[in-house]
Order: sequence, then structure tokens, then C-alpha cells
Amino acid sequence: MSLRRLLRHGTPTVLVFTLTLIATGCGPREPEKSWTNESGSAGTRAVQNEPPPELKPIAGYGFEPRACGFDLDDDGVVGEPEDCNVCDGSTADPDGDGVDEDLIYVSCPGSEERGFAAGADVEGCGTPESPCASLAYGWSLADGPDDGAEDILCFRGRCREPETLEPATSGLDGIVEVVAEGHQSRGFERAADPAMWVGWDSDDDGEYPPFDADDEAIFEGSAGADRGVRFRPVADRFEVAHFTTRGFGSAAQGKDSGLWAFGPGQGELSHLYFHDMHWLETNKGRPAGTSVTTVDLFSDKTRVTWLWLDNIWAPRTGGWLVRGAGMDQGPDGGPFRFSRLTVTARGCDFDDCGTGAAFTGFHLWGYLSGIEIYDSHFDAAVDEWQPKAKGGPSGARFALVAQCSRDWTIRHNLIDDFKNAVRIQGWAERYCDGSAARSVGPVKVDRNWVRNAHQPWTGGDIAIYISEGGDNPAEVVGDVEITHNVLSAPGGWESCIWIHGGNGAAPPEGAISVVNNTCAGRIDYHGAVVLGDTGGEAPRFPHRNIRVVNNLITGLRTEDPNFRITYPAAGLELGRNVYDPAGQFHWQDQTLLDLAAWQEATALDQSSKACLPAFENFERGDYRLKADDVCALDAAEAVPGISGIDQSGSSRSETTWDVGALELTPQP
Repeated sequence: MSLRRLLRHGTPTVLVFTLTLIATGCGPREPEKSWTNESGSAGTRAVQNEPPPELKPIAGYGFEPRACGFDLDDDGVVGEPEDCNVCDGSTADPDGDGVDEDLIYVSCPGSEERGFAAGADVEGCGTPESPCASLAYGWSLADGPDDGAEDILCFRGRCREPETLEPATSGLDGIVEVVAEGHQSRGFERAADPAMWVGWDSDDDGEYPPFDADDEAIFEGSAGADRGVRFRPVADRFEVAHFTTRGFGSAAQGKDSGLWAFGPGQGELSHLYFHDMHWLETNKGRPAGTSVTTVDLFSDKTRVTWLWLDNIWAPRTGGWLVRGAGMDQGPDGGPFRFSRLTVTARGCDFDDCGTGAAFTGFHLWGYLSGIEIYDSHFDAAVDEWQPKAKGGPSGARFALVAQCSRDWTIRHNLIDDFKNAVRIQGWAERYCDGSAARSVGPVKVDRNWVRNAHQPWTGGDIAIYISEGGDNPAEVVGDVEITHNVLSAPGGWESCIWIHGGNGAAPPEGAISVVNNTCAGRIDYHGAVVLGDTGGEAPRFPHRNIRVVNNLITGLRTEDPNFRITYPAAGLELGRNVYDPAGQFHWQDQTLLDLAAWQEATALDQSSKACLPAFENFERGDYRLKADDVCALDAAEAVPGISGIDQSGSSRSETTWDVGALELTPQP
């Protein structure tokens, strides 16, 4: 992110303040951004084949460069010396299990520029001394798992393949149970003895590309291979790590372009683990088309399970990052885990692509469940391109939680300048509808920081939106929790949180909880929080069983709406919210000038306040409460069933909570 963008947003400093507080137990302070273009000092390396790094890590969010990301002995500790001997040119049994692996070495053009031998695709190649010259030829030498040894392809140089690669080997049977920790919502599984594709540690120092500037391993896109790699069911139990991809799809002309695809094919594709990689300029400048996607999960009859993408930097990405669908019946695909990703968008400009000038991070639907997105940083990077800014569909959307998918957790992400952060969609015509339909949920949107400073967004710029369902009782959004999020909009939003759900056939059974969120900034149109329909035809049976408590709304201008409700929802609970005294309220067809009128008209929200909290620094986006605040401090209560961990990771008291996303943590 440019210095201008950092100054324009302002908020990252606050995020890092709170994270530093957790880690040190001391007062908040700005972290040192130590990753520079210098080499030789601890923790600093050059970005492979890049100018001085544009990546500015924010503690706790997104990609973090590391020398070795392997855990080959499966003890839960990554990067130990015994883990970092794979693809080093000398170790035959890198996981130490007593079986020599089938190691295949490839040295593509460019290796000789660094003093390493170039390869040749000839009979007998594949050793460190006599490597092959192409990835396709190297993969053709893999003999599969039947001999009890994993196939591991190690490569260096700059590999450019004329066709999409399709590895035709699998790892061995056996899994490793990964215990849930941090912001993870569940345990996970990895293959114990996977087939592997790894950047070659040519200097055998235990440090891998792209971290180690002495090594080079780049998989480059070409006009003949608009998509980089396709995994079919014959290629599961795979680990892919420690190299750079560059340019896939950016020069493509067709509708299918990007980096990774899973399926199609009949059967199951399981236990796939991608980590410690740079994905540079995938689909850069491409319009958002059906399969213009970095990670393609249109798997047809392939059931994809246990897919994990971790610690990946993907700058200047166009189209979709992850898009696809499960089948229209069970068993479900998933779980999928997306963690520690740093992604910046670079779609097609509106002047060139019109409605295709868009970027979406995640769009998944069908019979999929167990989708986690956490600890990541997504930036729409709208200073660098011109998305579709007016009307729908969105010019930039972080996550579309779509029909039939279930069990989503979107937690602790930093989301910059997206027109929509999260849209939860219960129904779409012709896609997992009718007899195949099922409700979407549970969905947890928790502890995220969503920042919108892009002025041109107009029409549909909503941070979190729950959309309407269909005319089948199962075409509907189910249980949703929106908790402990900071939604800041110096550039203005139409709404921070809009619940526009419902169903045409029956009252929805799910419960929606909006608890301890902070909405800060201008509201240009509908309301900071909206319940119901503000135009068009409302669902016959709108959502009920809705709880909106402990939320903080601030930064409004005169006549900006705090809250808008268009129908009296059954089971509606409002209370212990803090509203901006400058803002108005809208109840059905009435405009109410202040909180007292709102409370009288609704007979709800009696425990809420209209006041201005004392923040540490509102102008700079520091929404932590001061110790002498008398507005929001200790003005909330614990909510049964809702976690008492605030946005920064601090524990709230057992009973009395502060209003908003950030709890005041007493200093020692």
C-alpha cells in the first residue's frame, strides 16, 4: 500500500496498537514494519524479482515472510531444522520416516544466471546433478504412491509451460490432525505423507524461495496456458509451497483463466495444502467473468475436501480470487481454510470493461460447508484501477456467502475499500434452488475491521448485507452472528449492516444477532443499521428473531439515520446500543428526530443511549474508549451464546461489557 493510502486510511495504526497490546501486555504502540529490501539482517529479505517491496505487513493480518514453512515431522511446530531438508539437493528422506522419497529435480531456464546448472529433458534426468528442464517432463516421471514413497518435485529457475499442468500423482494414505488455535473455528486435517511441489533450496541453507533471495523458483504464465494447474481426483493429498507464480491469466482472452483449478472429474480430491507463496498478477486487468478466477472450485462431480491456503501474498489480482460451487446434493464439499492471505485487487477499468470492472475475493455456493477466512488483509486498491462504482453489481466485494453453503466463519480480517465487505445470500435463481435448496448458515462474521475510504461508491455500498430469499422455505438465510466488528467509513456508506432477508413461502427459522459492533462515519442513505426493505417489493415473510444489542454508532452528520426499520419484526430485541445524537431514526413510515421519539414509537430499545463516546482519537480512527468515558464504557451486558472476546482479542468482563467492538483493557 502506498504512503498516500496509509495516510488516507489512518486506521491501521489503531489495529496494530491493539494487537501489540495483546502480545506485550504493555500499552499500545505502533509496530515496527521491519520487512525491507535490505538483506543480511534478521527477518529482512528482498521480494523475489520485485522492486523494493510494496508489501507492508500489519501485525496479525496477512502474509508474513518466513524462511521455511514446513512441519515434516508433524509435531505442530513449523520451521524446525529437521523440517527444512526437503528439496535441498542432498537429503533423500526429508521427513525422517526411514523411506527415501521419490525426489524429482527440475532446473528451468534462468538457473544458470545464478550459477546453477540448467536442466535437460532427457532419459535419466531428475537428480540434483542432472535435473530435468520442464515441470511437465518432471511430473511425467512421478510413479505414484504404490511404492510407499511420496513423489516430490523440486524446481528452480523460471518455468514457463505451454499447456496447463495436470499432476497425475497422489500422496500416501494417512492424515495429521491439526488442533484449532487462535482465530480458527475448528480443527483441520493435512496429509501425513503428501506428494509435494516445492521451490528448490539450491544453496542448501534451510531457507526457501521466495524468502531466500539466493534462490529462485518461478512458475510463469504464458499465452498457451491461461490456467496454471488443474488438480483432478487422481492428484490429491498434495502440498504445494515456497515458490512464486507470475502473470497467469493476465494475457488471456478466454473465459477460463487463472492459477489453480480443482476438478472436474468423478471422485474426491482431498487434503490439499498451499502455503508460503507469492501469486503475482493473476488475471491482472481482466474483467470479472465466470471462470476468471485465481482459485477455481467449479468442480462439477469432484468433491473437494480439506483444502487449505495459508500465508500467501497475491498482489494485483483480477477477476475473482476464489469462486466455485459444490454439488446440488450431499455429501458436502469442504472444509476450506483460507488464512494469512494478503491480496490487492487490480481488475479491469470501468472505461474498458463496464460491468466487468469488478473484483470479488470469495464467492462459493452449493453443498459446501466449513469455510473459514481469517487473519487476512484484503485491499480493493482502488487508487490503482477504476472499478464499477455506481449501482449493482458490486465493483469490489470481499465475500459472497451464497445459497446452500454452510458453516462460514469470517474472522479477524482487515478489509479495505470494498463496496461490500460481506453479502449473505439465501437464494439465486437456477443455482442450488428448488428441490435442491437448503438454508445458508450458520454464518459468523466476527472481529473484522472493515474500512471504506473510497468516495465514488454510490448505490449498494453496504458493509454487511443479508439479502432476500426465494419462494421455497429452504431458499433462505439461517443463523447469522455479526459480532465485534469495526465498520468505519470516512468515505461514507449507505449502511453498515442491512438485514434485508426473508422468504416468500414461510417465516425464516434462523436467528440473526448483531452484537457489539462499531459503525463509525457518514451514512449517505439508508441507515447505519437497517431492518427490512427500503424500496421495491419486500419478502412476504421477512426475518424475525433478530437481536441488535451493544452496538455503537458514531460519526454521523445531521439527519444521517442511526437506525431504519420498515416492519415490526416478531422476536425483535433492541437494547444497550449507543447512537449518535446528531442522527435521526426511521420507524416504518415515520421519521423520528431523536432517541426519545424512537423509543416511544417502537416501545423498544429502552436501555440504549444517544451520546458521543470519548475516544482515544476519533479523527485518526482510534475507536478505543478513554478510561473517563461516561457514554459507552460499561454500558453493555454480556450476551448469552456470544463470545466475550473483542475485536482486538481482549477479554471482556464476565458481566459488564463496553458498547462497541473494542473493550477498554485496564492498564497494569
